[in-house]
Amino acid sequence: MDLLARREQSAKELFTKLKRRSDDDDLIQSVITQLQEDALQCDRRFSESFFRSLVNRGIGPIRIRNEFRTKGISADLVDEIFQEMTDSVNWFDIAEAIVTKKFGSLEFSDEKNKAKCLRFLAYRGFSNEIAYEIIF
Repeated sequence: MDLLARREQSAKELFTKLKRRSDDDDLIQSVITQLQEDALQCDRRFSESFFRSLVNRGIGPIRIRNEFRTKGISADLVDEIFQEMTDSVNWFDIAEAIVTKKFGSLEFSDEKNKAKCLRFLAYRGFSNEIAYEIIF
């Protein structure tokens, strides 16, 4: 319960953290199942919260999908979350805001700075189309 009191956790995260405390996989799985039945752990609720937090941090859609994969969220659930929540997200505006915050402006004097910005946006998880539209 302490693990869930701090923030939402995916089932895989809970399993990993409980595995450090016990070697009984069956017991751990039964505890997670009971938490899910009691609506204390829900991958959908975790995914929605996690999606919003990453968007608020300026993370792009490509990296968000990768983060979901590392958290053990199924691809079907990730697709559902993206369909539901991307209507309210303007990826171009987010990318533009983080570039302005990092580099001060959208005017780049030389190719070296343009390449640096492209790498930054790729690391943050934005597509090449968005990156090129902002930089060029």
